[in-house]
Amino acid sequence: MNSRPIIALVAIMFAAMGAFASPPNGYYLVWSDEFNGSSLDTSKWDYWLLGNRRDAVNTSSAVSVGGGNLTITTYTSGGTHYTAMIATDGTFRPRYGYWESSIKWSDTNGMWSAFWFQSPTMGNYLSDPIVSGSEIDDAEHRRVDGSNNNIANQVQVNIHWNGYGGSAESAGSGNVGSGLSSGFHTYGFLWTPGAYTFSIDGSSVYNGGSSPVSQSSEFAILSSEVDDTSTTWAGTIPSGGYGSLATSTTKLTADYVRYYAPTTMVFWTGANSTSLADSANYISNMSPVSVSTVMFSSLSGNNLSPSVNNDLSVNGLVFLWLNNGLGLNGANTLTIGAGGIDMLAANHTININCSINAGAAQTWSVGPNNPGNTLMVNGPVSGSATVTKSSWGNLILNGTNSFSGTLNIDTSATGTEGTPHYSDGITRVTRSENVANVPTIAIRNNNLAWSTLQLTNLLSNLTIPANVTLSGRNTNVPAIENLSGSNTLSGNLTINVGGGFYLLQSDGSGTLNFAGTVSSAAGGTRTVTLQGNGNFYVSGSIQNGSAATINLIKTNSGTLTIAGTSTFSGATTNYRGDVFINGSLAGSLTIIKGMLGGTGTVSGATLIQSGGTLSPGNSGTGALTFGNSLTLSSGCTNLFEINKSLYTNDVVRVTGSLALNGTLVVSNLAGNLTAGDSFKLFSAGNYTGNFSSVKLPLLDYGLAWNTNGLTNGILSVVATVSPQVGSVSFLGNGNFVVNGSSAAWQTNELDAATNLSPPINWLFVTSLTANVSGIVQLIDAHATNFPQRFYIIKTK
Repeated sequence: MNSRPIIALVAIMFAAMGAFASPPNGYYLVWSDEFNGSSLDTSKWDYWLLGNRRDAVNTSSAVSVGGGNLTITTYTSGGTHYTAMIATDGTFRPRYGYWESSIKWSDTNGMWSAFWFQSPTMGNYLSDPIVSGSEIDDAEHRRVDGSNNNIANQVQVNIHWNGYGGSAESAGSGNVGSGLSSGFHTYGFLWTPGAYTFSIDGSSVYNGGSSPVSQSSEFAILSSEVDDTSTTWAGTIPSGGYGSLATSTTKLTADYVRYYAPTTMVFWTGANSTSLADSANYISNMSPVSVSTVMFSSLSGNNLSPSVNNDLSVNGLVFLWLNNGLGLNGANTLTIGAGGIDMLAANHTININCSINAGAAQTWSVGPNNPGNTLMVNGPVSGSATVTKSSWGNLILNGTNSFSGTLNIDTSATGTEGTPHYSDGITRVTRSENVANVPTIAIRNNNLAWSTLQLTNLLSNLTIPANVTLSGRNTNVPAIENLSGSNTLSGNLTINVGGGFYLLQSDGSGTLNFAGTVSSAAGGTRTVTLQGNGNFYVSGSIQNGSAATINLIKTNSGTLTIAGTSTFSGATTNYRGDVFINGSLAGSLTIIKGMLGGTGTVSGATLIQSGGTLSPGNSGTGALTFGNSLTLSSGCTNLFEINKSLYTNDVVRVTGSLALNGTLVVSNLAGNLTAGDSFKLFSAGNYTGNFSSVKLPLLDYGLAWNTNGLTNGILSVVATVSPQVGSVSFLGNGNFVVNGSSAAWQTNELDAATNLSPPINWLFVTSLTANVSGIVQLIDAHATNFPQRFYIIKTK
């Protein structure tokens, strides 16, 4: 909610009064217990933390109501000490406002009593104590401190945050007040979005020091505790204990507990109807007006389907602890002012199904509680004011929106080292119509802060026309994430100053297309990282902009396709997956793993490392051009396709130097190869090296591959001479020497051969018995593909 009206009201009130009484001006009673019954009202209080607690047992027997007072008696029975705590934990958890209780203390050694407040999420998010909330001790009373100094006439105000472990922090007032050992005194706690003020009998005694102001809901607690085992700050337990329940004089007595809210906060009950405008549906009939913040809380009971039955304007909506999820419905329009939508303390998903209008610049805050970490805006959103998403939870847009203001998916927090990190969660777009009229989407978190713009095609693929601005960060949280579908950012993406990471992620089988210009508004060197297991398609252009250079790193296992003209001068490095250059890439390119293909141009030096693959073309044969050098490293693979039927083949054209290495694998797509076929696989300014191995298509009988021209990029097919086998000399032990000559065909018949490459140099034969057909192994010293060839011959 917007804090300014309340802060201004409090400032005016202080100026007029100096110190407030009960209640402060501009506040009204929302909740109270005057303890006029004969037992604890369990619709307002819980017996809290029953059972063993420190050096006592919490029991409901220690709580009594009578004579207009609540009493918690600390007593001893059978050597066991008993006491109690009561809380509004399960019944009422408000945020901001003024609490007051009239209390009489009758404490003694070894125990203490308190009026205090507790966030249900205190310590859950150590990096964000404002959202996590605090323990706020309005008044802690002891009779003695650890050195037995009598402090019965005073109390302490203490605030604790970041849990109770090693990250715990606290601030406190020290001993304040006077004359508090007898009689009733009022203890007040004024809580605004920006400040705390603690008072005794209407006089301010402490302002919270350096403690962060909780934005969580907080429930009230009245308690007495016994402990001298873990701490002796309240002295030691009397040797005889505290007396029986009937005789003990160790008591906390409360005359009332009251909660007041500013008149700008109206609490929905739904007691009369579902109409959001009906004053009978609010505490004290406080009808909502344009300056009102509508509060949905436990006071709403199960009336969680309010309806906008006529056009209505309010300052904002706040969702606190509820019994279930809430749906805001209706056929009319709800105009929301500067207070925005606040779910920081919500514990259930909120669905806004009616039409809403952003009537002023505002923030939609969604807290981390799960459930309670999702705001579903299903109805249409209109207006032209700026809307800012904040906090950890998820904002999901589902409506057909005419909204034409700037959409900030974060609060632009920095989150530097040594201060809390800031998460502004996820803003998810599910339809093109969600943001069809939004001119700018700003992703401003930087350094250690983060937020994410998510895209998913709920019904069809998305096209986002907005220009997107992205600040750098030092966290590994993606700034833009494509969840599913082939979705397009048709506007420009501009990266700004901040940390060093600009992370873009595509998931699953989806494709994220950048159809506009990707460039930098920041100077220096900027590095954009593509990650995830989906695909990226750049149909637009990547340019340096104001940067000295932009580098592109691809770590995702999917495909990156550069289809447009990209003029950025930095390096592109591929660690996984495939890269297709079908347009142009100005800078250098390194393929560490994965494949490089396409039919475009790489102007910078290109390196295919061991484990990488070069495969020019796309789904058929094609030419890939390199305007500088191309280095094929040992251990790389080079996949080339030829098509005899079309007389085409994959081609790599290199303006500079081509260094050959690795394995060459050639496949024929169609047609029968014949002698004289020649394929120019490479052209280069100059060639160095050679392939370590070559794997070529099988040829018909009488044909062979001529690979001698590969050092100039040429692969050809030649005719062969049938081998003539002469005499076979038996050497013993199953070995023969075969003497070959062109006139000896009548003596031995060659039935088949593989990988034949003339001329033939017969060396020896194995596994052949005289006068019996069999398989003969011949070593061919001139073989280029496989040094060992196998032939089937028959002896005559």
